[in-house]
Amino acid sequence: MDDTNTIKCQPDQLELVDEGQSLVATLSLNGYSFVPSTFTYTPYGVTGVFPNSGPYNGFTDVSFQGKGFSDDIADAGQCRFGTEGNFVIVKANVLDYNNLVCRSPENFELPSGAEGIYSVPVGVSFSDEQYSPWT
Repeated sequence: MDDTNTIKCQPDQLELVDEGQSLVATLSLNGYSFVPSTFTYTPYGVTGVFPNSGPYNGFTDVSFQGKGFSDDIADAGQCRFGTEGNFVIVKANVLDYNNLVCRSPENFELPSGAEGIYSVPVGVSFSDEQYSPWT
C-alpha cells in the first residue's frame, strides 16, 4: 500500500493478449474473497530481440517483437542498454502492437576491463516511474 487509499500491484508475470483484448483485474486482500472489477489492463511483453549482436559504437536498430505496444502508451516507450550501474536510455519507436525499434546508443561507456565481444542487457519500459520495471 502506498497510502491508506491506494494499493499498488505489480505481478510477476502476465499472459500477453492479442490486439483489442485485455485482462480483467480483480482484487483480494485475504487471498480468496475477490472484489468484482471493471478495471481492464493490457500488458506488454517482449518475445524476441533482433539482431542479437551489433557493433559497440552504436547506431544499430534493434527490433523488439512482442505484444501490447499500444498507441496509448507509445509516447512513453524507452529502451535501456546496459546494467543497473552503467546504462543509456533511448526513445523507443513503436511501429505497431507487436513491434518496436530502438537505436543502440552511440555514447555507451565500455565497462572497465571489457574487451572484444561482451553482452549488454537491454530492456523496454513504458512506465513513467523512473522507467521501471524493465521488460
